[in-house]
This record gives sequence, structure tokens and C-alpha cells, in this order.
Amino acid sequence: MSERPLTVHKVGGGALRAPEDFGQVAEVLRQSPGANVIVVSALHGVTDELLRAARRAADGGRPAALEALRFLQDRHADWARRLLQPPALTQFLRFYDRLHRNAQSILSSMARLRETPPAAMDRLLSLGELSSSYMLTLFLRQQGFASAWADARRLIQTNNQHGHAQPLFPETRLRTREVLTALLREDIVPVVPGFIGRSVAGRTTTLGRGGSDLTATLIAVVLKATRVILWTDVAAIMSADPRLVPTAFTIPAVPYEEAVLLAKLGVKRFHPEMLEFVYRRGIPVVIRSLRDLQAPGTTIHMDARLPDGPHVIAHLPHVTLVRLEFALPLRRPLIRVLRALYREFRPLAVMAQQWPPTITLLIAGTQVPESLREKPSRFGATRVHVTTAGLIMIVGQNLRSYLSTDDVVPPPARVLHEWATDVAIPVLVPTERLADLVRTIHDRCFAGSMQDAPRQVGGPGTKS
Repeated sequence: MSERPLTVHKVGGGALRAPEDFGQVAEVLRQSPGANVIVVSALHGVTDELLRAARRAADGGRPAALEALRFLQDRHADWARRLLQPPALTQFLRFYDRLHRNAQSILSSMARLRETPPAAMDRLLSLGELSSSYMLTLFLRQQGFASAWADARRLIQTNNQHGHAQPLFPETRLRTREVLTALLREDIVPVVPGFIGRSVAGRTTTLGRGGSDLTATLIAVVLKATRVILWTDVAAIMSADPRLVPTAFTIPAVPYEEAVLLAKLGVKRFHPEMLEFVYRRGIPVVIRSLRDLQAPGTTIHMDARLPDGPHVIAHLPHVTLVRLEFALPLRRPLIRVLRALYREFRPLAVMAQQWPPTITLLIAGTQVPESLREKPSRFGATRVHVTTAGLIMIVGQNLRSYLSTDDVVPPPARVLHEWATDVAIPVLVPTERLADLVRTIHDRCFAGSMQDAPRQVGGPGTKS
């Protein structure tokens, strides 16, 4: 491989809404000197449509499931006819036909079984990334780029956990270097389908929602890239959701710690685990918009320097606060109960108290199993209290020293002081009041000062 700096570009499905968006990807490459790798998600909405088709099949609706699959076939064929010329068009349509027939077989099997086996689901969902990446490879060749399709199943080795497979780094490093280094040495742009890998057993696996981010950062770490750029439909991380707060402004730089928290809260739908890989290597991650290639975006980096105080007012419309009470003597150690609860609910936060013995979970969404409400004893608890609400999270640096919550959080919002840290202060609010309380807290936190002041950005790779 040449010694040119390497950029790994991840193109998200939210940015692939029309065939013209492939032209934007080509323009990204024209503006990106050095070596480049592209990781591609499925076209916008394709993964969700495949999930719906699987559910219809499992409910006995085979005709409806196959009709949804035909819709996706027509959509991909339409994109291909608008983007590709023969013989590339014929090549893609043959490739997609094989994927389509395989998906038909999977859905028919699900309809017979009335279930969606995890391994079959992974094979079905892979259609989205395999087809989009193959089409993009052919399109880039037409645009004059030396590009090659690199099937991620040859690169990303995972365990056998279908639906949320964990990459096996030593094996992935060996395979990725072997395949991609040879291409980059010849100044070829590899185009890699995100989200998927291959298990130790040789089966197609998926890395969970947002898994294309993980694919990109794994490749970046293995190949010692200088940066990762996540191309999305939104230019940057904002100080709040601009749909709720018209005065929200761009945050040019965010430290890793805050970025992980924002990912868990859904402010940016990137994979939280991806940051663990790049953090250790000091590789910056830049979020930019494929719609506006001139917008600088937001850089996530370990050396990002921001002033003390609030940076982002994040929110979740629905959360559940679950409080379990335990009687003495305890039937099992609290630490074992904590582990069991975490495995089942994947909470945003958890807190245990020795006296009186309680465990409190903060869970995204409102789906708490009735079995927990009706029979808390399966976790050794004697009573359970469940509260549903909206959540506002004030995210920043040195918040407990800098911020007086009495001044910025109005009633009926309630600060969860026991959960507060220097990086995040959670606030429970009535769901119906969420929008106006987000605006109020945002306005009180920033009060016309921070959006006008340029922020300091430190560390390499912050200029994109």
C-alpha cells in the first residue's frame, strides 16, 4: 500500500435516498486526496422493509412478504437503470437476481415455520448492503475510478451470535489486511458492504443496527487510517434536535466520552461500540452531510477541547424508570441480579443501593415485560415500581460545578440528582411537555452566548 494518508468513508442509508446521491459519493472521492475505502449501508428504508417482510412471513402472510420483496427488486432495478450503462447494468441485475431468489427462499421458509430464525434473518438482511455496495462499485467505475467490490464476509470474522455478532479482532485484522492492502497498493478504491460479517461456522452474520459504523472503524483501525468520515443526511451533531429547537447550532467537536453517551441516546444513530476501537488508536471520526459537502461537520476526537458547561441538550421521548425493592436476607447477591437485569434490558443507566436494598434501571422505551411487573420475584425482588416519562439529558463538561439545575430546569421537570455526573445530568419530564421543555432548557443553558462563540478544537484530523 502506498504511504498516502487513508480515509475510511462510511455512507449511511439515511444519505442514500435517491440515485443522485451516488453522484455525491463520487464527488466525495474527487475531493479526498490520498487512499480511500468506502463502507456502504443499504439504501434508505431497505433494512426496515426487509424486517417487515420477515414479520409478515412469520405471521403467515407469505404473499404480502413476497410482494414487499418485489417492491425492493423494482426499486433497486430502477436505481440501476438510472445509474448504470451496459454491460454494468446487466452485471448488477444478474447479481441482484441471485440475492432476490435467495431472499424469496428465506421468506417462504419463514412462512412455513411461522418464525424468524436469527441465522435466516441475517441472510435476509444482508441483501440491503450487498446490493447497494455492488451497485456503487459499478457506478464508480463508470465515473472513472478504479474501484473493486470487497465482500465484508471475507473481511469481518465474528462469533456465532446472529443478530448482534461480535467481531473477532485478530482474525478480522488478518483477513482485512490480506484483501484490502492488495487493492490499496494498486491505488484501487475498495467498496465494502457494511453491517455484515461471517461467523466462525461460516454463516452470514449482522453486527446490529448501526453495524456499518462498526465495519468502518474496524477497517480504519486495522489499516491505520488517519480518519473515519460518517456521511449522513445531517451535517453535524447539533446542540439540540433542530426540529424541536430552531435555535440549535452545530457542535464542531465532541470528546469521545460525550459521543458515546449521545449515541446511546440516539442523537446520532451511530454504533456506540465503534468508538471503543478508534479511541484506543486516536483516530478521529468526522460526521458530515452528503447533501452539503462544504459543511465542516462535527469531529469526535480524544483531544477535542470544549469549554466547561452544557454542550448538547439530548432527549428521548419515552423512557421507563424501574425500581426493584428487595427484602432481607437477600435471596441472591445484588451484583448477580444486576448482571441478569443488564443482559435482559440493556439499560441506559443502572443504580444499586445496599440499604434499603434496591436496584433502579433507566430503560429506553416503554416495553417492560408484564412478567416483571407481575412477578418481580424472578429477580429476587419483593416489589417493583414502574414510571414512564420523557427524558432530557444535559450533556457537557464539569456540569455539576458549572450549572445550577434550579436555574435551567423548570417544573414539572425533575432532575435525577442521584444519576447526575460531570458529563450528564438526566431530567425526567412528562412526555406531553417534552418539546417545550427541551426548548426552555436549551435556551436557559445557552442564553445567547455559546452559539455565537467559536469553539476550540484540538487534536489531529479535526479539519475535514
